Amino acid sequence: MPQGYWPENVRFIESGADLTQPYLGFQNIALGCGHLDVPPGLHERELAERFPEVYAQRGREKALAAPDGWLLNTRHLYVRKPAIPVEHYATTWVVDRAVDFIESTDGPFFAWCGIPDPHHPFKPPGEYWHKFAPEDEPPPVRQEGELDDRPPHFQGFWEGRYEGVNTDGFLTGSRHLTDERLRIIQAAYYGMVTMIDDGVARLLAALRAGGCEWNTVVIFVSDHGEYLGDHRLILKGPMHYESLLRVPFVLRCPGLVQAGRSIEGLAALIDLFPTILELAGVRVPEGAQGTSLVPQLVGESDRAQDEVYIENDVDPLGLRLRTLVDERYRITCYSGEDYGEIYDLESDPNEFVNLWERGGTALKGELTARLLDAVVRNQDRLPPKGAHA
Repeated sequence: MPQGYWPENVRFIESGADLTQPYLGFQNIALGCGHLDVPPGLHERELAERFPEVYAQRGREKALAAPDGWLLNTRHLYVRKPAIPVEHYATTWVVDRAVDFIESTDGPFFAWCGIPDPHHPFKPPGEYWHKFAPEDEPPPVRQEGELDDRPPHFQGFWEGRYEGVNTDGFLTGSRHLTDERLRIIQAAYYGMVTMIDDGVARLLAALRAGGCEWNTVVIFVSDHGEYLGDHRLILKGPMHYESLLRVPFVLRCPGLVQAGRSIEGLAALIDLFPTILELAGVRVPEGAQGTSLVPQLVGESDRAQDEVYIENDVDPLGLRLRTLVDERYRITCYSGEDYGEIYDLESDPNEFVNLWERGGTALKGELTARLLDAVVRNQDRLPPKGAHA
């Protein structure tokens, strides 16, 4: 039965609906939800019908290898080598569907290939389980006592104070993560990343075989990062460290974007929407947020934005975070609270020293004013106002 943090899809999947029908603006989908080795949805349905003997091998109870008993049985975090073989694992299934779409499409198309990895639980299949040795992994970015002046939920995640609360983050407590366990997690995570690398290579090969390699824009992004033990934290959550916020953003556009070119400055995933529309020659609708990056991509400018704005709400904990990042500072404010965070990313790139109480009132005032301006600028302006106030 589908469970997890995507309740909007549970009844849709359980109803037996056609999981390839038009959905959220897409003409065709292959809906799978979550981060299991066989995610609920079309993948699970197809595997159960066509390969019942493989389907029976899903889940942590069928694990082929588990290097640590605690990591195997901890909620959300478990690490194991799944019994599901590479050819039936979620990443392969998603790439297969995307390749099928490319091969069967004649004419212009837009395809969103949403691979659920790398993500907890950590479970690279087959040869990807052995790609990286835990003993070779580097130590995380951390400093003794660094959580002492942070907002209280930082220590709460470390202590496991939110056991049973669906924060979409780590529930059991980062304090249980010894260096050995962190290295096991890192090795598994990098194995999942490598499997994605191989899947992207297959997608590019499909474009090449279909003769559309040189007239197709390819964008590679991720929705969030992973702490992997940095700052004594794991997974993701309402802590806006660089480990979580900084994600891949790679674009290939033959004939328009020079290969190997890097753009200075900052950009955000919200900029994808207007960028894709402009590349496709489609008008950006009124009220759309984000800034098109086409001028930077075509060489009209060598810099993107000077700052980016980030929102994060975690209702079960009563947290509402608003963050502004520029190339020098990061400020995070919490609604209704007198605590916050300010880091000097130039002198303190690891974000060890919180300047909220010791950086001076002038710095806090300037950054807070800029954050407020970003909040106002990013308010949704649709539908249009019917009155002046």
